[in-house]
Amino acid sequence: MRIRSLPGTLVLVAGIVAAGVLAPMPALAKVALHMTLNMGSSCLGGDKPTSDPIKVKLLRSDGSALETTHDDTTSLIGWGICFQHHIPVAGEKLQMINGTTQDRTITIPDLTLVVDRVSSIAGGHGPAGTSIELTYTDCYPSGCDSPAPPFVLTVNSRGHYHKNLSASAFDIDGWDELQTDYVNSFQDRFTRATYAPYVEITKPNQIFVSCVPPGTTTVRLLTSTGTLRASRSFHATADCSGFFGSFRKNGHAVNVHVGDRITSSLATDARFTWPTMSITGALTGDSLSGTCLAHSRYVVFITRGGSGTTWSGTTDSHGILSGTPSWTFQTGDHLDLVCETHQGDHVRMARTL
Repeated sequence: MRIRSLPGTLVLVAGIVAAGVLAPMPALAKVALHMTLNMGSSCLGGDKPTSDPIKVKLLRSDGSALETTHDDTTSLIGWGICFQHHIPVAGEKLQMINGTTQDRTITIPDLTLVVDRVSSIAGGHGPAGTSIELTYTDCYPSGCDSPAPPFVLTVNSRGHYHKNLSASAFDIDGWDELQTDYVNSFQDRFTRATYAPYVEITKPNQIFVSCVPPGTTTVRLLTSTGTLRASRSFHATADCSGFFGSFRKNGHAVNVHVGDRITSSLATDARFTWPTMSITGALTGDSLSGTCLAHSRYVVFITRGGSGTTWSGTTDSHGILSGTPSWTFQTGDHLDLVCETHQGDHVRMARTL
């Protein structure tokens, strides 16, 4: 039997189809080996080019081993490990081993972030001559806004950077969050986040200081005329430390009174007067009312057993708050009111109906 010749065009198409069947599929684009480290954390993660396990070694600056751990997941996206005994710090090295030509050792950069809530200036250290991103987030008792678009800053030749956020109409208050990010040429990301320090006083005498710097931070309770009633000091050995305590004198609790003044060494503007505070919910319905600082952002945490809700807003010029949360109040409900001063410090009180 004779095989009829195919037209030239059909021969070409047939050849393409055959080649498509016989030739291997084009390789998928490789995922680059990289990592993300939040400074101050013992955990890191990232992506890898193969499904093989990844081993990560934490090394001293001289290359000697501190700790080794690994991730055995097969996914190329989202490997993650945590060191059990060490937190990586600047100058140490991270060695990533996935069995590819992308395996490498990275020196952890000196990336710091210090916030001055009085001047609204943020700054710190970074790799000299590189670009970093600085992101500001406005936070208050009920939560945080979405982060503002980041500022791109250049680290100078001495390894320093700073940014005056007030020049960009941002006002750093207590509890506001700031973050700096440095990305190297391999797309490894190093992140440092911190909060502006603040003091919170909870009726009748409880103290909480948040994100204070290393050293001693003192909180003082004074009468309306400036006479010292009690003070409490906290000593931090690490940056952004937090402490709980209470006002006491000669072994006895000292409770805050309306008109008392509170000051703290954590910032020169950390000073406020204790206001008239109240919070209640109508047992015949869902209306909420109370008093606090004037023109203050506030939140009320409402709980009953394992259930709860919140109500937030801003008080009026007389410090009055009100609302109708989706909640029918009952005897035994717990109400926790937190109000913010203009500098970002907090006053707090709780009661049970």
